[in-house]
Amino acid sequence: MLEAFKGLSFESPRGPVSIDPETRDIVQNQYIRRLERVDGELMNVEFKTYDASR
Repeated sequence: MLEAFKGLSFESPRGPVSIDPETRDIVQNQYIRRLERVDGELMNVEFKTYDASR
C-alpha cells in the first residue's frame, strides 16, 4: 500500500497535496491568515500563500 501512495497528488479542501516519494511526508501549501471582521462576523482572511513546490 505504501508503494501505491509514493508520489500521489490530489486536490484537498486545503489545496493541492502530494506525498513525497522518498520520505512519504505530506507536502502542501502553507496559508497565512489574519482575523478580520467581514460583514460583521470574525473570519480568518488569507493574505499570503507559501507554495509547496518551493
